[in-house]
Amino acid sequence: MIHLQDVTRIYASGKTAVHALAGVSLEIGRGEFVAIMGQSGSGKSTLMN
Repeated sequence: MIHLQDVTRIYASGKTAVHALAGVSLEIGRGEFVAIMGQSGSGKSTLMN
C-alpha cells in the first residue's frame, strides 16, 4: 500500500513562493493501478519524488 497524507511542497522562485503541491492525500491499495494525469507544471513529478 502507498499512503500519502497532506503532502505539501513549496518552491521559492525569487521572492515568490510556488505551491507545487498543497495538501495532497492519496491511498493506493495493493494490486491497484493508478495513473496520475494533469497539465504540464501541475506537480505530477513532484508528487512522485
